Amino acid sequence: MARWLLLSTGALWLCWPASALGGQPDTTFCVGTGDLDAGPPGCPDTVCTNDVVYGTTAEAVAALGEFAAALPDPESAHLGLCFWSDEALQQRLVVDNSDGQLGRRLTLLWADGQRAPLCPPNDLADDEALIQVLGPADPDLRFELAMQPIIWDQRTCASGAARLVKTTGASIHLLGSRFTGGLGPLLEVQDSAGGFGSSVNDVRIEGVEGPAASFTGTADLRHVEFSANRSVGEPLLDHAELDLVLTASLFHGNVVEGGADLIRTSSRVNMSQTTIEANVVLGGGSLVHARAGLNDNNPTLFSGLRLSSIAGNMLGEGSGGTPPPILVRPELPPEERPFCLPLAADAQGLANRDAPDAEVRVPNDAPLIRVAGSPSPEGSRFTVAKSFLLGEGLSAAAAFVAVDPDNGGLRLSLLHNTFANAGPTTLVRGSPTVDTSTLSGITAARNLMLGAYALADSAGWDELEFTMNVMAGDTIPHPGHEDDRPDSILGPELRVADESLPDLLEPLAEVFLWNQCQLATAMCPEVAGECDEFVAGNADYPCVLGGARRFVPADPDLLTSSWPWEGGWWQQEPFGGGSEVAGATGWACGQLNAPHDRALVQFGTEGDNDGFTNLVDCDNSDPDVVPRLPPMHGFDSGDCDEAEGVCFVCADDDDDSSTDDDDSSADDDDSSAGTRFGGSPVAPRGSSCHLYGCGFAWDPGEFALILLWLGWRRRSSGRGRRLLR
Repeated sequence: MARWLLLSTGALWLCWPASALGGQPDTTFCVGTGDLDAGPPGCPDTVCTNDVVYGTTAEAVAALGEFAAALPDPESAHLGLCFWSDEALQQRLVVDNSDGQLGRRLTLLWADGQRAPLCPPNDLADDEALIQVLGPADPDLRFELAMQPIIWDQRTCASGAARLVKTTGASIHLLGSRFTGGLGPLLEVQDSAGGFGSSVNDVRIEGVEGPAASFTGTADLRHVEFSANRSVGEPLLDHAELDLVLTASLFHGNVVEGGADLIRTSSRVNMSQTTIEANVVLGGGSLVHARAGLNDNNPTLFSGLRLSSIAGNMLGEGSGGTPPPILVRPELPPEERPFCLPLAADAQGLANRDAPDAEVRVPNDAPLIRVAGSPSPEGSRFTVAKSFLLGEGLSAAAAFVAVDPDNGGLRLSLLHNTFANAGPTTLVRGSPTVDTSTLSGITAARNLMLGAYALADSAGWDELEFTMNVMAGDTIPHPGHEDDRPDSILGPELRVADESLPDLLEPLAEVFLWNQCQLATAMCPEVAGECDEFVAGNADYPCVLGGARRFVPADPDLLTSSWPWEGGWWQQEPFGGGSEVAGATGWACGQLNAPHDRALVQFGTEGDNDGFTNLVDCDNSDPDVVPRLPPMHGFDSGDCDEAEGVCFVCADDDDDSSTDDDDSSADDDDSSAGTRFGGSPVAPRGSSCHLYGCGFAWDPGEFALILLWLGWRRRSSGRGRRLLR
């Protein structure tokens, strides 16, 4: 079962790759230099239909058009061009299929061993590409450009740099290729109105001056590496309309200047098993800028980041200073893909980049992730799950996640992530302001927060769910909102004592020695015992522990605790267990959906729209049943009031008493207790209570002992306690 685990979690909205490339062309003409009778290397599994090799791309395209026109059904034809030359061709390939007579798909192939088969002609304009494709004017006709494995290196062209591919009204499918150099956007794809979708699989793009790729329409990028590119004023990867899928990919050593983002999409993003590391973004841009996904059709449809890592990047001003050089990462041999970063300490991270001028390194207030507006009366969702978000220099005015104001009914979910930054900053900045029938809210649970953070700008949120997060440092997840949030869940929160911090994380030197199985099971505890089979049979196993290696827990029991809310939302079956460890190494890789309060489904709605998600709401169909923290909630005390209609799990042997706030035989006077969570009395905030809803204040030195005791006392059976390596 582990073999297919991650493939099932990364289910695509676009069918890839079997239907994308569609096999070999039915008819292929050869273009270039050489003699067919001489038996050249040839294109893979291809026989040239023409008797001679056409000398120019224009001649070959014209011949293909005449051939297709004589077919009974030219619109469904699959044609091919094979570049058959022992030297680069200094000419463009222009394909005009506006009338649809060139069929449904054109596949470009290259003879074995060819590098840079096309080079820019001297009269190539700046806005022209070496390969220019015009799709059918009829939006109902589908036209795809497919490119089989190719090594294209602009540096071998004596005629200068150029863009490589530009399509209008056509999608693109790339497989097993490497592109080096050239001008951006190197790939510019404007899909047809029908949105048939593009796919890029097992491709490396490096050394581009300008944006590396731009897509309009659904784009599925899998095993794609963007390394050592530089873009000024435009995102490195730009996307518009429909969906952007990023799976098992890598962004490493790129530089983006002029206020642009590293990755920007005006639509929904599904990023999984992807590493963003050692990039520099200057002038106010973010690393990821995406819209929240609408609550349409499927309540578990994922929009956001999961099983991914953001580490070792720099966001700076970049005004008046010398921009940093690009950082070239050594290419890995094919057997080590999908793009696991090398274990050696060199060639990694900002520490190996030549230091730019000091003013370039001045942090700005740009967030790591910006969630653009998705105004909708039905609400929208954005989730960051089981990922590392390491700021490493975010300013106090910045944030891990920033939310644009025009997000109607946004539910922002932060689940099982590891947050770390070198200085104090903000966890979430901004809030929705659009008036909508769907409540907006933040759900943050089982995150590991290392550093000093706070939730800011929360006045515009209708509901906050902050529970079971583990904090090490001066993190204050909801400052000052205990009094003005009577309908929110703020707690329990767990803290790690300062003296325990040195023992919290695995030594980096040891993690560097871990093999692929140990790395995989650190991220996906449920594959323990099947790791060899899992790694061998799954090309998309979570290979994201690059710069995040230093944030792997050493003693999971310090970060482990039972879930106090009713319901099976965190249920690990059928994945064979899992881990309750807080942070990115907890939870199960095969169950990364997002909680919801209300969502549209095929024949109506799901959820009760009471402001609480099914993460803590044990009855998400009844708005009269809501989660509350009992007055002595039993999580860190011996008493628990299990009121009817309230979602909370008391310890089996707790007394059902709301008046006795300690374990003594005498009742205390609770008349001075405050009221919160729908009128439930709680202990007043003060020296005896860490946060509202807490009935006992832990001494920092007692933290580990208490957690171990709780783990034995409360729901100890059936729960994983160890991080399996």
